[in-house]
Amino acid sequence: MAEANTGTSAPDTNSPPPPDTNSPPPPDTGSAPPPDTNTPPPDNVVWPDTWREGIARGDEKKLARLGRFDGPDRIFDSYLEMEQRYQSANIVAEFPADGDDEAKAGWRKAQGVPADPSGYYDTLPEDMQIDKDDRAGFDILMNKLHETNASPQVAAAATASFFEYMSNAQAAQAEQDTLDKVESDKVLGEAYGPEMRRNMNDLKAVLNEAGVEELVLKARGPDGKALGNNPEFVRYLVGQMRQLNPLVTVPGLGGGDPAANLETEIKAIENTMATDFRKYQADSGMQARYTTLLEARNANTRPGR
Repeated sequence: MAEANTGTSAPDTNSPPPPDTNSPPPPDTGSAPPPDTNTPPPDNVVWPDTWREGIARGDEKKLARLGRFDGPDRIFDSYLEMEQRYQSANIVAEFPADGDDEAKAGWRKAQGVPADPSGYYDTLPEDMQIDKDDRAGFDILMNKLHETNASPQVAAAATASFFEYMSNAQAAQAEQDTLDKVESDKVLGEAYGPEMRRNMNDLKAVLNEAGVEELVLKARGPDGKALGNNPEFVRYLVGQMRQLNPLVTVPGLGGGDPAANLETEIKAIENTMATDFRKYQADSGMQARYTTLLEARNANTRPGR
């Protein structure tokens, strides 16, 4: 007889067990995490022994220069240093020589170069101003400086150099003039003896009366020597002076009008001769003076003068 169905089935022993919710999650076997970019590279990087040859690629000059570096990283360090220097340097764009006037003017303005050569004068220090008499020469200098787009600092340095040269040249010339005068006085003293100083004073008086003393005596010959310090020239002038004006050879006539002084002195001696002839006869100096004065009168009044 068959067993009755009670409605209860036997458990399925082949079904998987229910999950254990209390167990830890399994490890993630997916992709690895991204590398830490903040981690510094190791210090013991080893470059191949042939790294220089690999970079040079057969170029001996490059290979020789690569010999200066211990490794490729040193090349990069050198590049960074060069880049830093370049960025900190004041790199000036090249002058637009083939550009239009506007481009050239803009470049000069940006670099502080005057728009035209005359602008250099406005940038000179106060103690370095150029006299109008010297402007012609300095205009040549400023034009040349402007052609090379020189800065105002260069123009000031060039001008200062010229002033220094002129100052040194003038000091050297003054020293040489002193030496030349000492030598000239020595030669003239030997030639004229005690009459040297009188001859020089008379010569200067004649030239001064004509308004040409400095013009003549301070003029310079081809050797740079002042004519007043040239004893040969001075002796020539004194000789000409005596021929043109014999009265200057007579000492004691003084300044003013030598001819009037001559006549006054002759009349005084002749008055002594007329009023006290014995006195005149006893005074050999007066007699010699009278003779000198008469000779000077005759020379001064001879025909052709």
